[in-house]
Amino acid sequence: MQSVQHTDDAGGRFTTGVRPVTAIAALTQFLMDVEQTHHVFRLTDALDNEQNERNYQRYIKTETGARLEAEGFDLTALLSDRSRLEMYPAGSLGREYIDFLDRENLDLALLLSAEEVAERAYSHLDEPRRKFISAGTANHDLLHVLTGYGREPLGEALLLAFTAQQFRLRGIAMLAHLMAMREWALRPGRPVLPLLGEAKTIAREMVWIAEIDWREMLPLELNVVRQRLRMPLPGAYLKARGDAPAAMRETADHDEGVTSEAA
Repeated sequence: MQSVQHTDDAGGRFTTGVRPVTAIAALTQFLMDVEQTHHVFRLTDALDNEQNERNYQRYIKTETGARLEAEGFDLTALLSDRSRLEMYPAGSLGREYIDFLDRENLDLALLLSAEEVAERAYSHLDEPRRKFISAGTANHDLLHVLTGYGREPLGEALLLAFTAQQFRLRGIAMLAHLMAMREWALRPGRPVLPLLGEAKTIAREMVWIAEIDWREMLPLELNVVRQRLRMPLPGAYLKARGDAPAAMRETADHDEGVTSEAA
């Protein structure tokens, strides 16, 4: 039997309660077709809305979050402005993001489409909360660039584990572990559990993503951004992947050396 879900539509808040049957259905349907991202919204809506509300309350109490909300900042609009991103210098986070989209044959229209899905899934929320939850959708591919996790199934699973740790989202954590274990079943030699642990450690020790003003970060050189956010590259993952760019593996080795010296 599903838990009773209490709503507070008048306040536009995230709903409370847990709906396990809906969560299981959404999880199963997403694993059958990972391109159908609306099932992820169904999953988090079923399991994580109370945590979403806690995350939102934490966000608006930060200096950056309060300022961005007062400005009505829209991350989706920023990340879908290709002409602006292309003006940033080579090697910057903004340009690396555009290069990543081109390399992976991703269209910025997909970002807007995902935004529309999020808007429909959370239509009961007030505008500030919709923007907060939509930012998590908008920055997914940007986080691929920052973290170094690829778009292959294991890389996607590890990025989800990273995100789940950052925001304490049970549904996303469950999804990440299931995707990772499916990869282990297909390729038993891969050190899936240590790689999940690495992703969680990076997420736990770096700056909270929600309180980043991406307008300040996008023009900066990518490695400078990683340093400011205290975000090392996932060295174990890059070594296990094998086909990661040599420069990225060298940076990860350097990060590990710095960490070892600090210890």
